[in-house]
Amino acid sequence: MPHRSLSPSRAGLFAAAVAAASTAFAAGSPLVPPAPDRPWIPPAAERLPPLHEPAAQALPESLRGVRVTLGEVLDMALATSPRTRDTWLAAKAAAAEVGVRRSSYFPQVNLEEDVTRLKRGSASGTGFNYLQSNYGPAVTLSWLLFDFGGRSADIADARYALVAADWTHNAEIQNVMLDVESAYYQYLGASAQLAALGDSIGQARANLAAAEERRNAGVATVADVLQAKTALAQEQLLEVQIQGQLRSIKGALATAIGVRPDVEVELGELPEDVAVEPASEKVGTLLEKALAERPDLAAARAEALAAHARARRERAARWPVLSVAGSSNRLYYPTLSANPTDSYQLQLAVRVPLFTGFGRTHRIAEAEANAAAQDATVESLAQQVTVQVWTSYYDVESAAEQVAASQALLASAGQSADVASGRYRAGVGNILDSLTAESALASARAQEIQARADWYLALAQLQHDVGAHALPANAAPASPETKP
Repeated sequence: MPHRSLSPSRAGLFAAAVAAASTAFAAGSPLVPPAPDRPWIPPAAERLPPLHEPAAQALPESLRGVRVTLGEVLDMALATSPRTRDTWLAAKAAAAEVGVRRSSYFPQVNLEEDVTRLKRGSASGTGFNYLQSNYGPAVTLSWLLFDFGGRSADIADARYALVAADWTHNAEIQNVMLDVESAYYQYLGASAQLAALGDSIGQARANLAAAEERRNAGVATVADVLQAKTALAQEQLLEVQIQGQLRSIKGALATAIGVRPDVEVELGELPEDVAVEPASEKVGTLLEKALAERPDLAAARAEALAAHARARRERAARWPVLSVAGSSNRLYYPTLSANPTDSYQLQLAVRVPLFTGFGRTHRIAEAEANAAAQDATVESLAQQVTVQVWTSYYDVESAAEQVAASQALLASAGQSADVASGRYRAGVGNILDSLTAESALASARAQEIQARADWYLALAQLQHDVGAHALPANAAPASPETKP
C-alpha cells in the first residue's frame, strides 16, 4: 500500500490539534496545578480524610486537681507519645522479619489445582479435531538443604536489625524523657521567675509610693516619681513577657504529656533548697558507663553486626547450593472416560554458580565496604558520646557552682536593697540608689532561680548522655513485676 504523506497545511493543523489536546489534558488533570503560579486544588476524589485528634485529650481523673509530679508526667508522656509508639512498632516489624528469614530452614509445600483443555487439528487437513480435558490436584515441595551459611547469615542480619530496632526504641524513650524533663524544669523555672517578679513589682510600687510621699512633703522632685514609675513599668513589662513564655512552655509540656494544650495541668514548684553535691562518680566511670549503656550506640553496633552478616551472606552465595524438590499429582480425564492417573517426582539438585559477569564479586565488595563504613560510624558515634558525657559532666559541676554563687549574690543584693530603701525612706539617700539596688536584687533573684533550674536541666542532660534512662546494653531484661 503506498504511503500517504500529509500536506504542509494538514500537518500544521494536526500538530496544533495534538498540542491543544495535550495542553487541555495537562490543565484539566487533577494531579498537577493548572499553571506555575497557581496552587493545586485537589478534586473531591483526591482529598485526604480528616486527621483524627490524638486519643489522649483529657487528664486522668487521678491527676485532676492535684499537683502532678515529674514521675507522673513522664509516665503519661511515655504512654501516649507517638514517637515511642513508632519505634515500638518498628521493632515489632523487625521481629516479624526474623520469623520470615527463619522460614527458609523449613520446606515449602504448596497445593495446586490444574485444569487443562486441549484441542488439536488433524495434520492431514481432514478436519478431524482431537479434544481432551483433564484436571487434578497437585502437591509440590521445595526445600533448601545446604548453602554454605547463606541462610544463617541472612537470619543473623535480621536478628541484628531487630536488636538495633529495640535499642533505637530505648534511645527514643530517652529522648522523650529528656524533652519532657527539659520542658518541666523550664516551666518550673519560669513559674518561679514569675512569682519572684511579683515581689519586685511590689517593691517597685512601694518605691513609687515613697517617692510620691516625699514629693508631697516637698523633699523630692517629680523626677523621683517619674523614675519610680519607669522602674515599675519595666517590671510589669517583664511580667507580661514571662507570662507569654510560660504559656508557650506549658503548651509544649502538655503536648509532650499527651493532653491538649488547653487542659489545665497543675505542676509542682521549683525546689528552693537544691541539694547540690559533688558528683558521686568520676567522669572516667561515667564515660565507661556511657560507652556500655547508651542505647543509640548499642543500636549502631547492632547495625554494624547486621552489615557484617550481609557481607557473609554475599560471600556464601559464591558456593554451591543443595536443594530437593518433589511433586505429586493426580489427573482426571472426563472426555476420555479414563481412570485417573497418579504421578510422583523427586529431584535432588545442586546449583553451582560459575560466572555471573563479576556481579557477585562487586556485591561482595559493596557489602564489605558497607560493613567497614558502619564500623566507622560506630567509632564516630562513640567519640561523640565521649564528648557529650564530658561536656555534660562539667556542665553539672559548673551549674552547682553557679547555684552557690547566685545564692551568695542574692543574699548580698537583698541586704544592699534593704539598706538603700531604708535610707531613701528616711530621707538620707536618693531615688537612684534605691532603684539601682532594687534592680540588682531583681536580677539576683532571676539569676538564682535560673541557676537552680539550670542545675536540674544539666543533671537531666547528663543522665541522658550517660544512658541512665535505659537498661544497660548488656543487662538482662527486668521481670514484668519489676517497676523501674
